[in-house]
Amino acid sequence: MIKYHIRKIAIATNFSEESDNAVYQAAEIAKKHNAELDIIHAVSPAESRNKKAEFVQAAYDRLKMYRDRILNEFDIESKVFARVGDVAAFIYKYCIENKTDLLIIGVLNGVKRYFKESMAYEIIMKIECPVLSIPLSFKKADFYKILFPVRDVEGVKEKLVHSQPFIQKDNSELHIVCLGQPDSYKVNEVIELAQNQQIQFSISDFDADSKKNIAPGVILAAKERQADMIVINATSEKQWYNIFGENYTEYILKEAAMAVLSITHPFESANLSDIK
Repeated sequence: MIKYHIRKIAIATNFSEESDNAVYQAAEIAKKHNAELDIIHAVSPAESRNKKAEFVQAAYDRLKMYRDRILNEFDIESKVFARVGDVAAFIYKYCIENKTDLLIIGVLNGVKRYFKESMAYEIIMKIECPVLSIPLSFKKADFYKILFPVRDVEGVKEKLVHSQPFIQKDNSELHIVCLGQPDSYKVNEVIELAQNQQIQFSISDFDADSKKNIAPGVILAAKERQADMIVINATSEKQWYNIFGENYTEYILKEAAMAVLSITHPFESANLSDIK
């Protein structure tokens, strides 16, 4: 069976308060997984204009402050990198070129504006590795209770594979929530894989009467279970977005008071359809 390991972590910062929080959470996670840590920043082309070199140098100076503090507090080395460019495109290219296993971003929950006007969602939908979004209010690097929603979408089994490093490190309890009426084959796949990997899990159903109620149901279940992490298959669902204003992924990013691990695309370097 193909396994997913967290060996290289990138934390993308825009120097906001929520990003500051996520940087030090990322350092704790990197230390726990014995992973390399990169701290990266995209300099806005519009803001830098004819002073790109100055803006990039200023970004490096701030990134180096993160690096020095992480070395002092966590005793781990980290790399820093800044470049002028579109945020999502820059992060996508960086993660591909550096074979990043996990991207971490900070988000503001409970408000419309998170990681700079829906930038978190744009990043998640573009990046090919798992993305861990950490709300400003969340101060943990341990994920003892993980909520695992199962919807009628592709990639449910792959989602569990990408959850395993967190489950194994923290001996996490996995709670599977069946949303609406997902394909029973998808649910059985997850149960079988969890059993084979000796993952402790429980399971429950959530009967949503419409698509609009599924995402709020996930948030409710996470609160009731006191989950430290929600693992989702990030999807675009543009038709739903046009009707209700927010889709499943965006709603959870905005409302979750805990970390959210989003799985969008399988890695280019791994054929996850071979998982058995």
